[in-house]
Amino acid sequence: MLSLDMREYLECTQDEKLSCVPLIDEITDLAVKAAEGGLLSLESAAPGLDNYLLKTGITLIVDGVPPGIVEDILDSFILSSGKTGVELLKQIVIREGVLSMQYGLYPQTLELRLLTLLGEDIFFNI
Repeated sequence: MLSLDMREYLECTQDEKLSCVPLIDEITDLAVKAAEGGLLSLESAAPGLDNYLLKTGITLIVDGVPPGIVEDILDSFILSSGKTGVELLKQIVIREGVLSMQYGLYPQTLELRLLTLLGEDIFFNI
């Protein structure tokens, strides 16, 4: 499980944080599709996703892998990647987005959850 101890590895500029907004929009669009057609409707979207972690996460939830296992797989990938800064932030946004979709959060709530990861300075200025 990811920890708040990772905060020091997540330091990003405002511009780097803003670069995460298109990713949040993409994940929110996937959540809308899932809300309208169920998680299985994401099966057709997975092959077209450019980000490996997002594609893997979507494939896992479409395949019906239990949430705890999905979380473990995503966490292992993130922790072993050695990424820091905005790259790590993007991985955490993907993790939270995939898990939120699997838990069935409404797309608006999912988007709010992901935007809060960017910090107060960005959240209130988008």
